[in-house]
Amino acid sequence: MFKDFPIIFKSWKDILADTKTNSYESKIKPQKCQNKAKLKAPHTLGSKSLARKKHELESRDRRTYSRGEMYAISHKKSDGSFVNEDVYNNNEKLQAAIKDSVYENEAFQKVFGKEQHGYVRSVGLGATPSQINRSTRLASSSAENEKKRKCKKKLMHLKKIIQKLTN
Repeated sequence: MFKDFPIIFKSWKDILADTKTNSYESKIKPQKCQNKAKLKAPHTLGSKSLARKKHELESRDRRTYSRGEMYAISHKKSDGSFVNEDVYNNNEKLQAAIKDSVYENEAFQKVFGKEQHGYVRSVGLGATPSQINRSTRLASSSAENEKKRKCKKKLMHLKKIIQKLTN
């Protein structure tokens, strides 16, 4: 592809022209079209990233949006209907799984399968599965700690009652 390397400044225009005409039109563009046709659950955000859309919604509504809500938002048309039947079915399964499971990340894993290495669906750029799982573990451990604290408090209260009754 590149005959002259390192690239000489004078030949830069020729290299760009050659790259655009030969490589893109003959190899890359057809492959992009094939991949787009294979896509079963296309999103409707266009060039806007999921993280940016989530940030805009959270700024506007002054509340946080979950992964499940963002999946539904990012796969609906402007009239409120889902892009296709597969997306609608996935959303129904996801909402049912969210109701049944304690953590939303577990529900996502049940419906869509295990996350790819280095990427988490419906979160945006930069998030990794280990970060999401870590936040789930931290949330669960803090919830467990809260339960333990309440149980200890109730136990102390019952001990005081028993002590009063025995005296």
